[in-house]
Amino acid sequence: MKDEISAQLSTLEKDAKVMLKLSIPTENSFCNDLMKDPHVVRIVVLSGGYSQAEANEKLAQNHGLIASFSRALSQDLTAGQPMVSSTGCFPNPFNTFMKPPLNKSFTTPNLS
Repeated sequence: MKDEISAQLSTLEKDAKVMLKLSIPTENSFCNDLMKDPHVVRIVVLSGGYSQAEANEKLAQNHGLIASFSRALSQDLTAGQPMVSSTGCFPNPFNTFMKPPLNKSFTTPNLS
């Protein structure tokens, strides 16, 4: 599949830009050569049916990819759960994507 994507990218006009949305690779650094293609702006990856913890681990082993884990993110959320907790932070699923040194809680901006 990667060879076919590369072949199709080579047919694009010089200034054409694309964003690819793929399943998260099982092989570490699998998409590195695709990310270097001048046509590729970003590669967004789906969680691929993995649990959130497994998807996060696979993402950590594939630098440069962007997560699109809507199913994994929503697995522990409930309809009655507030979007922002009393601490001003998003629920835990949103905080688990980042590891040190980027592991900071997302907080709501002070709009007053």
